[in-house]
Amino acid sequence: MAVFQKSLTQTEIQSLAAGPLMVNDAPPSAPGALNSVAGPEAVELSWGPATDDMGTVRYQVQRSTTAEFSQLVVLTTTTATTYVNSGMPQGLYYYRVVPIDSIGQQGPASNVVFGRTSAQLFPPISSALSGQVIRSEFQLGSPDSFKFKIKACLTGVTPRICSETPYYRITSDAPHLPSDLATGTEEPLNPTLSGIVSRPSGGPVKGRFYLYAANGTPLGPVPLAEGAVSGGERLTARVPDGLIVEDGSYYWRMDACLAEICTPMTAPVPFGAPVPEPESPPTQQVTLSGSALTIRSAPASATACAGAPCPLASSTAQVGGAGSARKVSLIKADMSSLPPGAMITSAVLDLGGATCDGSCPNSQVIAAHIKKSELEENPTGSALVADLVQLSQQQVQVGTPEIDVTANAYGWRHEVPEETFIDPGVVVLSNDTVPPVELGGSGAARPTSLRVTYRPAGPPGIIPRIDVRQGDGGALLRWARPDDLGADTEIQNFDLEVLDAGNTVVQSLTVTEATVIVGGLANGTTYRFQVRTRTPFGVGPWKVSGDAAPQAVPGGPTAYQDAVDEYAEAKQSLLDGRTENTGEAIEDATEASRIEPMLYARQQDLTTTGVEDRATDGVQLADTLVSKLDDNTVVVRSAVTGTTVYDGQDDPVENEWTTTQDFVFAADANGNGRLKLSGEKSASAVDAQAANDSSQVNAWPGGVAPNPVTELPPVDDSTADPPAFARTLAASPFNRRELASLWAVLSVGPANNKGWEYRSDCANFVSKALARGGKFRQIHSTDWWSWLDKRIGLSWWERGWGDDSFTFTAAHKNYEHFLQQRFGDPLQTRGTVSATWTPTDSRLSNVKIGDTVYFLNKDNGEYTHVGIVTNVKGGPPINIKQVYFAQHGGDRGTGSGPFMNLGERFDYDDFSGLVFGRVNW
Repeated sequence: MAVFQKSLTQTEIQSLAAGPLMVNDAPPSAPGALNSVAGPEAVELSWGPATDDMGTVRYQVQRSTTAEFSQLVVLTTTTATTYVNSGMPQGLYYYRVVPIDSIGQQGPASNVVFGRTSAQLFPPISSALSGQVIRSEFQLGSPDSFKFKIKACLTGVTPRICSETPYYRITSDAPHLPSDLATGTEEPLNPTLSGIVSRPSGGPVKGRFYLYAANGTPLGPVPLAEGAVSGGERLTARVPDGLIVEDGSYYWRMDACLAEICTPMTAPVPFGAPVPEPESPPTQQVTLSGSALTIRSAPASATACAGAPCPLASSTAQVGGAGSARKVSLIKADMSSLPPGAMITSAVLDLGGATCDGSCPNSQVIAAHIKKSELEENPTGSALVADLVQLSQQQVQVGTPEIDVTANAYGWRHEVPEETFIDPGVVVLSNDTVPPVELGGSGAARPTSLRVTYRPAGPPGIIPRIDVRQGDGGALLRWARPDDLGADTEIQNFDLEVLDAGNTVVQSLTVTEATVIVGGLANGTTYRFQVRTRTPFGVGPWKVSGDAAPQAVPGGPTAYQDAVDEYAEAKQSLLDGRTENTGEAIEDATEASRIEPMLYARQQDLTTTGVEDRATDGVQLADTLVSKLDDNTVVVRSAVTGTTVYDGQDDPVENEWTTTQDFVFAADANGNGRLKLSGEKSASAVDAQAANDSSQVNAWPGGVAPNPVTELPPVDDSTADPPAFARTLAASPFNRRELASLWAVLSVGPANNKGWEYRSDCANFVSKALARGGKFRQIHSTDWWSWLDKRIGLSWWERGWGDDSFTFTAAHKNYEHFLQQRFGDPLQTRGTVSATWTPTDSRLSNVKIGDTVYFLNKDNGEYTHVGIVTNVKGGPPINIKQVYFAQHGGDRGTGSGPFMNLGERFDYDDFSGLVFGRVNW
């Protein structure tokens, strides 16, 4: 007898009568959405049913301690759609459900969820009388945070009757009140508000900003802006347009939150919005014409010269014409006659007076375009037109053909053959309704010329601010770059002098970094510090700090230095897998009691984050300062260095890294007065300035972008070429993307002497890698005189000319520029999406060296970080721990360096996914 769990068709019945029936049996579908609810010692799971063409479906419930399920445990196989995983020790667990049909076929797995359990605080209390008060005590560690609830049950009753309270949160890892609040007023009507948010563990903290008029009226959304960063980092919001007016008075406040626990608001920070008339430094002007200009023209048609393209030839500027007579011209200026270091303030290309057969069409349009790639060896008119960015740079009229080429001229001046993109010049043409026009010819009213206004080079301006942190026998200094370098140049170094109370110079230093630890100072003695900037064109004025007196640390600094040294080594041993738990990692540590709580708090993350076959050596401290702060905490500032080798199936990847951090020691929770390590803060958290060295979130209501990214873009598989995985940098010759990656590898490190300005500016670093390493052309697309505007969406300008390109400083704008901006063609972008990754969906088979990688922030739906891929280790299928990248600096324990492991860097608390971009032109 055969039993069927579905209705048979007439054909199947006839087939059964004729012989054995073969019924197709497809695997079951994926289950419905999997959900989890975590309790103190259990995780409750529920999911929607799967479907199967043969009826019954069983579900295999799987658990892992990693999101990739590299090691998994099968908990049960059940026909129910719920399951409770109980008796769980404290930790973070990942779950998924796999459907199985009646013949053992597996369907697609469900989505992945996680649950974090905590230990049961107290043993059950039995036989308590009704109305009796139960008191229990539990001592929190530091840091520590958990939720608890109380459950009461009647005894001697069947079935069991219970009732329980909601969850209550207890934490010793609550956020601190935001500190070091600063208002940046470089743009008075769009000031930046910033403060450092922190919590003892150094974990993510949300900061919120509130803006008020002087009379207390809230301005804008409430909160004005919010965003999340790692504890100890600076969060900055820019006030949007329309809220601040000239000569107005305002104040702002800030608070910090972890889940539903928020600090009180900070004290009001008042500020005004004076808008002084900008000083107009003296300028000079030069007009370039004749041999200083290279002008070439040719017919635009591909068949204009005996059925073939016409070569570009030296001539006057020519536009207009129809069919094979339509002309295109290419114009470029030699900028070498400008004085060295001169700062170009404007450059206007006058195409010259028009000459026509008959009356000239003075109101007709001439369009200025830019060419995507460098000029070919034997350029033709048709090839020039075929390679244009379709969106015109500007449009002018035949009668007044003046084109703003300020950014072009600025770029021409900085071109270095074989090192930078060589701009072919400005391309001008008209549509075929315009009759032939010659511009700047011998009989014209004006020749073709370039009018350049510039400011002669001078010394740099004053440094705006110096921050000082006193320490034991020394001080930490941090300052901002001058707002005006005085010339089109880069900083050579800084002069630093230490002054005693009588203004006598007791130390003189020359440094290349804007952060330095000065040692050899006497505790209890008052000092001041003065700093000035040097460029090839002069020395700026001195900026003098406030008074600072180094203070001795109780018990001396050595024990704290030793504790940090041992902590750094123990952390790497857990990441490497050389030790399995905190006890093993600190077995031989002399300061084990100081570092054990912090290591234990991070143990789960450290032991699951590290890549297999990872080995770290040479961990040591450099540039160390120990300071006792006013809140009685002790902070150790140190640069931790080491070398990590990832030795898998291919050639090993060696990453020499340095990460500069503050290690915070606070009083132990048991009150014995002994200070223990309670937090790590990246150096940028303390060093960041509001205006030019901070993470920035835009001021949107609720901290969410106006168009948040809800799903990753599709991967463009057309970018794939065999082999599908990236080759290493040992291969030759390099393509342009690999050259960009190589620049990043060589330039990771101190910002000031590496050619990129701000070490906390990720998009700046990647932009320079693309432009200076990969020679990818920079785009500056504007209307007349709009180069004076700020943050133009179409522009990408790695030198930050006039601060006009927000893509230079914001990761999300950089993403939009390369992967979304259409440049006049709805199908044309400057790059393609080569790969994407989320914890539940990996599409990395096509990732390659030189791809940019954008990190999607899970809180605001924006890409808030960007790096560049420097290696891909092993063949497909590629996982996140096979990808290595470079960025502007380090991130807590994962280190920095040219080959950071992406799997170790990705923070599941901060980010929800990755998008990889491939720049094409």
